[in-house]
Amino acid sequence: MPAVTSPAVTPVQAFVNGAPPCVRLPKSTTLDLEAGCAGGACVGMTMAEVKSVLGEPTNCDAFSTSVSCQWAVGVTLQFADINQDKLPDVGAESEYLSVDRPFNGATGTGLGLGVSMRCFAETYGDPVNLSLSRSFVSASFGGNRNFLGRFSVYDFSGNGENPDGRADSITVFQGSVPPVKSCRIAAPNCPAERPKCTLTEGLNGFEASCKPSLGNKAEGEACTQPTNETGIDDCAPGLHCSSETAPLPMRCRRYCEVGGPGCGVGEACVSIFGSPVGRCLTTCTVFGAPCPEGLSCAGTHLNNASICVAAGPKALGESCGTCQQPSQPCTVASNDQCQVDLQCIQPPGGSFVCSQVCDPTHPCRVGTCFPLESGATYGFCKP
Repeated sequence: MPAVTSPAVTPVQAFVNGAPPCVRLPKSTTLDLEAGCAGGACVGMTMAEVKSVLGEPTNCDAFSTSVSCQWAVGVTLQFADINQDKLPDVGAESEYLSVDRPFNGATGTGLGLGVSMRCFAETYGDPVNLSLSRSFVSASFGGNRNFLGRFSVYDFSGNGENPDGRADSITVFQGSVPPVKSCRIAAPNCPAERPKCTLTEGLNGFEASCKPSLGNKAEGEACTQPTNETGIDDCAPGLHCSSETAPLPMRCRRYCEVGGPGCGVGEACVSIFGSPVGRCLTTCTVFGAPCPEGLSCAGTHLNNASICVAAGPKALGESCGTCQQPSQPCTVASNDQCQVDLQCIQPPGGSFVCSQVCDPTHPCRVGTCFPLESGATYGFCKP
C-alpha cells in the first residue's frame, strides 16, 4: 500500500501557523478597514475634511508630487501635490491612510495594532500577498467574501530581534475601498460610511459627492463650517449650512435641485455659487412683511425670488459686490454688504452700488426709479 504523503505547507500557511495565538482587542469602531477610516478620518477625504476631524497635522513631508501628513493620534494620510508647492492640492482626496503607534483604536472584530497576524487571517482569510525578510513582514489581506478590497499589515523587527508576528502598522490605499462616489441631492444613495450627499468645491469646481457626516444638526439649527469651506459642516445628511444670514449664526437648510421639487410653501430653491444644487430658503416680498431684525429682503436674481439676508454696513451709494481684484470692478452682487432695505445693484454701464429699491407706491428718496429685471415687481433708484 503506497505511503500517504501530507500536502506541502505553503509559505503563507507556514507564516500564519507561526504567528502568535489570536488575542483580539476590545471591539470598537475607531478603525474601519473596509471603509478605510481611522479616528474619523478616511481614505478619500480632502485635507480640509481631515482637519475638521483630527485638527492640524503635527508634520508633513513633501515628495515629488505628493505630501504625506501625520497626526498626533498615529494617523497618516497622503495627498497629491501636482503643483509641487509642498502642500496638498485643493480638493485632492487622500490616496492612502496608515495607522501607527500611538493609535490605539480597533475594528468591530477587535483587529488593530499589536494584534497577531493570525487574527487578520482568521477574519479575512490567508494573505493574498506576503513579503518576508529578517527585519520586515508585509501581508496584504482581503479578496474573500468578507472584504472585496485589500489592506496591508506590517510587522517590523525591534531591538535587533526578528518580527514577532504582530501588527505594527496598517495601511489602506484609496483604490482598495469603496470610492468617494458622486451623488444626486434628490436621490443620494450614499454608503453608510459616507452618508452625506453634499456640495463641495473639488478639482472640477462645485459638485455633489458622498462625504462622511461631521454632525447631526437638524433643519433650522445653528451650524458651523469647521474649515470655512462650503459643504463641510455639522448639519445632518440632506442639509446644508447656509450663510445667507451671516454674521448671524448660520443655519441648516434643506438641499434642493434648482428648478426641481423639494422646497416647501413659502420657500425657494436658491442656487449655491451658481451650481444646479441649492438650498431651500424662506422667501420674502420687497415692501411686504418685514424680515427679522438685522435682515433685509433682497432679490437673489434667480427664479425672481427674494429672501431675507444679513444686512451689512455699507450706506446708499457705496460700492459693493464680490471683486476678483481690488483694482477691478466687482462682478457679482453681494446683498449682505448693504444696510437694511438697500440692495447691491449694478446699473446699466455702471458698477455695483448699494441702491434704494422702489415701485410706484414707494418712490425714490433721490433719483428716478428704473426697472430692475424682467419679472421683478420693483426697480432701483438711479441718481
